[in-house]
Amino acid sequence: MLRLELVTPSGALADTSVDELRLPGTLGELGVLPGHRPLLAALRSGVLAWRCGSQETTLAIGPGFAKVGALDSVLVVTERALRADQIDLDAARRALAASQTALQQWSAPLTNADDTPDPQYAALLDALRWAEAQIGAAASATGPR
Repeated sequence: MLRLELVTPSGALADTSVDELRLPGTLGELGVLPGHRPLLAALRSGVLAWRCGSQETTLAIGPGFAKVGALDSVLVVTERALRADQIDLDAARRALAASQTALQQWSAPLTNADDTPDPQYAALLDALRWAEAQIGAAASATGPR
């Protein structure tokens, strides 16, 4: 078993034993099982899921980090997280559509003069990814709706 601790700025959301964990890494999905090698991974907004026996728990998470320790411990630190049963799917779909429309209409440069991302553009991308994460978590937990 893995020991999972999930933390956001508002506090701990989970501290539990799990058989398997799936994380949305910035380079692709990560699967973690007991005996996994230690690692530190950057996370993107996406679906985080764990299984304990036949019970699966699914969440939408924001960007963050995961640390897999040598003793089958996993610490996930993320900006935000919502359990699938907390997600307002209609609101997430509206947010996704609004973000897509705003990004399609974007005409300003994507970066500032110093090559940093434009903050408004970055906020739109963040909103898009968060909406996609919520929709993905809700769909994973319940199947197509």
